[in-house]
Amino acid sequence: MRSVCARRGALRSGQCYNARQDWRVAVGTKQQILKAIKELPEDAGVEDALDRLYLLYKVERGLQQADSGELLSQEEVRLRMAKWLK
Repeated sequence: MRSVCARRGALRSGQCYNARQDWRVAVGTKQQILKAIKELPEDAGVEDALDRLYLLYKVERGLQQADSGELLSQEEVRLRMAKWLK
């Protein structure tokens, strides 16, 4: 995983942060949900909010799986996709 030093002043101070963990560590789950909702456009509906929250949940779950070593090889993905596309 690559560290990112993009936060304001991080390059000058030499402090880097892990971009993958930034979302998880910065705030708790309730705050993450509120942040995601606040970032929606003004004309967003309930379905838009649910779609966004579900996407964030799936991304978080995937990152946790990757961190714990639950990965698929490219060949395994190809085999699974071939079955789905039949």
